[in-house]
Formats: sequence, C-alpha cells, structure tokens
Amino acid sequence: MFLESTNRPGSRRNLFMTQQSRVVFIGATVVNAYVAHSAEISLRQRFKAKRAVEVTHERTESILNTLMPVMVVEDLRDAGFNQAFPSHLYRKATIAQSDLCGFTKLASTRNPEEVVSFIGELFGLFDKLTDKYEVYKVETVGDAYIAGQAEVPLTFKNSPMNVVRFGLDMVLETHKWSRRMNEQVSCRVGVHSGECIGGIVGTEMQ
Repeated sequence: MFLESTNRPGSRRNLFMTQQSRVVFIGATVVNAYVAHSAEISLRQRFKAKRAVEVTHERTESILNTLMPVMVVEDLRDAGFNQAFPSHLYRKATIAQSDLCGFTKLASTRNPEEVVSFIGELFGLFDKLTDKYEVYKVETVGDAYIAGQAEVPLTFKNSPMNVVRFGLDMVLETHKWSRRMNEQVSCRVGVHSGECIGGIVGTEMQ
C-alpha cells in the first residue's frame, strides 16, 4: 500500500505500509465492525424484550380492570404481598339484578351455540348500558345480570336513580331484542339500596 503525506507546506513524503501492517489494519476494521454490529443487535434485542414486558403489563392491567373496579385494583397494587385481600363496607350501595323471563324455555329448544349467542347479545346490550350510566358490572350468574353503584372505591359516581334508570333500560333493551328476534323473552329487574360489603373471596379461579 502506498500513501503520500503532505502535512507540511512544500514537503512531500511517501509512506509505505508493510504487509503485516495491512493485515493488522484490516483485522482491526473487521473487529470494530463486528463489535458495532453485535452492539446494535444487543440493543435491538433489549428494546424488544423491554417492549414485550410493557405490552404484557398493559394487557395484565387491562384484564384486571375488567375483572375489578379500577380503584380496587389500585388498592391491591399498594397492598403487600402477604397482606389479606382488601374488603370495603359500602354504606350507600344500590344494586340491580335482572332475570330473563322465558329464557330457560327458549334455551331448552335451542342448541348450546345458539344459547351462548343469545345471552352474549343480551348481555352485550347491558354492558353498553353500564357505560352509559357509569354502573359497575358485578357479575353474571346464569341469565342473571348484577350491577350497581356505591361510594369509592366501587364507582366514582353514586346515584340510586342512575341504577334505577339502568334497570328500566335493561327491560326496554330486552323487549327490543325479543321483538327483533321474534322470541318470547322479557326482563324483570329488582333494585335494592343499602349497606353491603364487597371484597375478594378465595384464592383461585378454578
């Protein structure tokens, strides 16, 4: 390899790189490129791993928020690992429970897939009403739908009239669904207001 240096004005100096120097130069270049490439791959892998953890955390939070009130989830997060699950005394709770009249008879004449589809449609309508009236969906038992409001940490708003309106709309939506599907199904709703205790019972989902 031939190099020509012109570091100083008016001077010319020829530099020659020996075969050994060329090998060292090329080797160093290859090593540096490999190190840079490895660092880039490692950085990308760490980014992907971090993002995967973040996505998993977001999904877990989303699932918890659908299973329990948001403020209850926060209480669980703040509680120590060995502490008992928190429970809350609600002094002004209003709970509505629906019953689908005629649904058992309807279910006896349909296959399981149709029954699941029907109950899914009806409960989907009720779910939209919980958003409309800011009512918390407590649970479903068979064809019964239970929801209500109370003071913090169950819901941010607590209005017995909202729960009553929610119940009336459940009856109305069931009537509309029955007419559309040409089925003989109606809905009745009971509403109770008073004290209750809410909490997590048991330790397993099974």
